[in-house]
Amino acid sequence: MDIELLRTFLEVNRTGHFGKAADNLYLTQSAISARIKQLEDSLGVTLFERQRNNLRLTSSGMRFMKHAETIVASWQRARQEACLEDNFTTSIAMAGLVDLWEISLLDWLIKVKQQQTDIAIHASAFSSQVLNQQVINGQIDLAFLFEPQSLPELSIRFLKRTNLIMVSTQKNLTTEQALNDDYVMIDWGTAYAVNHSKEFPDAPSASIHMSHGSLALSYILRNGGTAYLPEEWSIELIEQQRLFAVKDAPVIEREINAIWRTDNEKTPVIRMLLEYFV
Repeated sequence: MDIELLRTFLEVNRTGHFGKAADNLYLTQSAISARIKQLEDSLGVTLFERQRNNLRLTSSGMRFMKHAETIVASWQRARQEACLEDNFTTSIAMAGLVDLWEISLLDWLIKVKQQQTDIAIHASAFSSQVLNQQVINGQIDLAFLFEPQSLPELSIRFLKRTNLIMVSTQKNLTTEQALNDDYVMIDWGTAYAVNHSKEFPDAPSASIHMSHGSLALSYILRNGGTAYLPEEWSIELIEQQRLFAVKDAPVIEREINAIWRTDNEKTPVIRMLLEYFV
């Protein structure tokens, strides 16, 4: 089966629109339609329900999607392995949450590349949901995140804890003042949100919500405000008096975990690489 047909199917499903998929794949809309028709004829099923300005997967399409993702991922991985230069023995596709790159992953990757020069690394950043799914589908070998799914096919290794502390651009704030004045709520995951609610049950709604800690840090440094940020980021800024710890605010811990498929043939290499994580 032509891999490009599968790529087209996945892009149409992702965008929900032939025209948008055509733009993203640099094809005409008629070419996209022809590819989907060819794929449906090959499978003998209808993959999409076509409605005005809307495409939706049929039940056959939903069952086929996970296989298409796996086939495309396996093809990409096969190409990577086949194209390895002779000085590389293997390759590892890894990814982590955006903020984990700044907290720990860049340091880990530098150590790996200094010590394991024969391993090619393909590195990316995704959301927690995408990380879990891509490991399950075999699209990446190794992922780093706060809240892994507990599934039989996944191996999970706890790596370290990181402390989130409440910091502000104003000094001598109480927690109550901080929560009521330019407070930025960051999406550090479900467990963080639950802990935050327990610690501050009467807190008003935050004035702004942000998906990434790095974005929140840049925002409050330019605009002023308060947020829970990793201690690793905050220490130097506190020493420079650009940020100030909110003294009576509790520390909220987050656990950094690594996940990979238990049946991944590269498990010995993955376990070895994780030894460089401190």
